[in-house]
Amino acid sequence: MRFLQLGCLAALLFVWPIPHTIALRHILLMIALLLFGYSAYQIANRNSLKILRLPVALYIALTLWIIINALFISPETSWALVEIKGQWLMGLASLILGVFVALTAQNQKLFSSRTILLMIGGTLFAHVIYADVSTLGTFISTGILPKRVGGLTEGMDKLNYLNNMLIAILFTDCFFRITFHKRQLPFNTALLALAIGLALFGSYIEATRNGMVALLMLIISVTSLYWFENRGRINPRLLIGGILLFLAAAATFGYLSFKADPRWQSLVDTIPIALDTTQHKAWLDDSKYPYPTLPTGEVVNGSNYSRIAWAKEGALLVRDHPLGIGYGRAAFGHGITAKYGEGIIGGHSHSGLIDFAVATGLPGVGLWLAFVISLMYVAVKHYLMDNNPFALILFFIVSGFSARMVVDSVIRDHMLEQFLFLVGFFAFATVARMPNVANYKEITLPKKQ
Repeated sequence: MRFLQLGCLAALLFVWPIPHTIALRHILLMIALLLFGYSAYQIANRNSLKILRLPVALYIALTLWIIINALFISPETSWALVEIKGQWLMGLASLILGVFVALTAQNQKLFSSRTILLMIGGTLFAHVIYADVSTLGTFISTGILPKRVGGLTEGMDKLNYLNNMLIAILFTDCFFRITFHKRQLPFNTALLALAIGLALFGSYIEATRNGMVALLMLIISVTSLYWFENRGRINPRLLIGGILLFLAAAATFGYLSFKADPRWQSLVDTIPIALDTTQHKAWLDDSKYPYPTLPTGEVVNGSNYSRIAWAKEGALLVRDHPLGIGYGRAAFGHGITAKYGEGIIGGHSHSGLIDFAVATGLPGVGLWLAFVISLMYVAVKHYLMDNNPFALILFFIVSGFSARMVVDSVIRDHMLEQFLFLVGFFAFATVARMPNVANYKEITLPKKQ
């Protein structure tokens, strides 16, 4: 039973971000739900649910609102219901699976939460290392280092989404080894350093602006936390010097990535042009309307221009429809087409938060934000209570996703499913470490004499 459960879960985690595998991953998801659901019911301690009652209640309320919105508010009820079935309910199933896996892991006779952590990190690393190796192979054969690499995923942004989650896990383990002399991943520090290096190289070749900003925020967060935990133990000059050196390395890495992406150079000049959505309409349909030009005479970068214009028009849609127009991945496209009589009906705004606000209105986006904030509250609380590594990973994953959803359309498809699975697992694995909830064993590193 244990090997069947772990094998099914490993397969699901690996194929989740691979395109054209929807049927396969849904089959694996349903099988995993049955396998883990049975064992979770048999051995679970219900105290975990009580501790997480606030985020659970918020998610239930959000789900009910989405259904009510589709039935009684949306002008396209049938479309919204189909989207709920294919998107939101699959996300709900993924969330429940994460909970089942964490509850099953409370009984370490089957496997521990650390086993699942290793599996999650391993499948993420498999995608990153595939991209790294294929990129280096191209560089060796051609002398050119490819950029904006997507690996086995649909594109570089999808791979970077995985990579940043991997880096959050690796950084957390590194932080715990240095600060508390404890580790969660069962390999030595040299291999951990190698894995971090390969993941950072992956970030460089993926060359995504939003991913790079998220990575730098993660580095600053870990550095600040290290300072907080060690402020009274280490010579202040040595501590500050080490932190400054680390931040300088991060800044250098960010600068190199900045220079490698020319889109940053014209961003400021693009903003006023993109906000004039009446005069310039390429954002509406770039096959019909030409892109405007910058003061230099150069044509605007399509990504810079469109994202800003879509953000403005999305805000106007929310103003016009404060209760939403119905849940769906392409709610933004539906709203624009209904308003202007043209546009790409299947399009999204490239901002998950705007898409979600257009779809579910202010009540929906408010409940969603309350849900993610409640998760971060749980994470911070349990980290401060007992230096909980799963709580710290939960915080990094939720905060990273929250930042990413502002500038990328991630509250959809496999990205939503993966996020909710990880939320379910790490949230319940976090509270499982509470006294009288579950027994938990850590590997303790020997302290240097």
